[in-house]
Amino acid sequence: MLARTSWSQLGTHLTSPETLTALRLSLLVSLGALGLSLLFGVPLAWLLARTDFPGKALVRSLVLLPMVLPPTVGGVALLLGFGRRGLLGPWLEDTFGIVLPFHTSGAVLAAAFVSMPFLVISLEGTLAGLRPGYEETAASLGASPLRVFRTVTLPLVAPGLVAGAALTWARALGEFGATITFAGNLPGTTQTLPLQVYLLLQDSPEAATSVSLLLLAIAMAVLIGLRGRWTGAAPDARTARSRSSAVTEEDVRDPAPGAREAEQSGEFTRWSEEAVEKGRGDLTGQGAGKRALAEPRPRPGEGPASTTSDEDLASGEARDTTEEAHDPTPTYALHASLSGYTHLDLDAEPGTTIAVVGRNGAGKTTLLRALLGLTP
Repeated sequence: MLARTSWSQLGTHLTSPETLTALRLSLLVSLGALGLSLLFGVPLAWLLARTDFPGKALVRSLVLLPMVLPPTVGGVALLLGFGRRGLLGPWLEDTFGIVLPFHTSGAVLAAAFVSMPFLVISLEGTLAGLRPGYEETAASLGASPLRVFRTVTLPLVAPGLVAGAALTWARALGEFGATITFAGNLPGTTQTLPLQVYLLLQDSPEAATSVSLLLLAIAMAVLIGLRGRWTGAAPDARTARSRSSAVTEEDVRDPAPGAREAEQSGEFTRWSEEAVEKGRGDLTGQGAGKRALAEPRPRPGEGPASTTSDEDLASGEARDTTEEAHDPTPTYALHASLSGYTHLDLDAEPGTTIAVVGRNGAGKTTLLRALLGLTP
């Protein structure tokens, strides 16, 4: 193509009225296809990456099918589905007055059909490789699922989302087979740049080469700009390790006095209860966070220990401490019933501080995750 391009006439070919009209229409169609892909592809990628349901493999196969399916076959399927004599076409026309075939909206639908899999596969890989600890930490601090997605998940998957969106747009810009089959080749309505190249090959091969060179340059620019990030790789492992190490060091930098001695002497539970009794007023915010200790594993059949007596644990009632609330942040009552290896009924009024302590593996983290809804 580079050897056969007429460089002296390149500007004339690319600025002709027909080419400019086709270019504007291609940008409109490709951006519309990108919008549809984001609207339906992002939730679909989330569903495939984060949930398990019957028929998941079949759904993924159907989503990725346009990547291997001939575009013309996709255009035939769209025509049989949304054409005026198709399955849904007459209903759309009679109910909403929508006619997709041989219309710009039909070109948008055809381009989205063949390009959305690039967004789904890229974003699904990014979501699957994402460490759930950051999202779980945000949930444990009281963030709603929508806020967790907006402030934690979305920034972490932004590179994969941008890469998938760029590939989707580039693929929609170059779509030909499904568009000409479903939407036709009408100048100013559905005739995009690839369709114009098809017509120019018959009358003006030099102009067709110039327009093809433009599409080639756009595609190469997208791929070079992505620099291999389209696979949706997980965040850098070294960065993740450094963040994890920083959190761990902060948590254990200031252990409570007597922690290591109590652990080594085997009197950890008794020492923990005494420490809680002495520091009840400090078991909020930073004080509770700095009591992260390395604890021995539980003995067989031993459940989580707490600040309550054995009789209280047997009856499922937790002893709590109510203190004056000086923080204007609203508080709420907690009512929970958890069943599993150990059954727990928890009823706490607003302003109550409950401390649960126990050996490593006793179930403290599992209890917290269950209360947050992270563990069934």
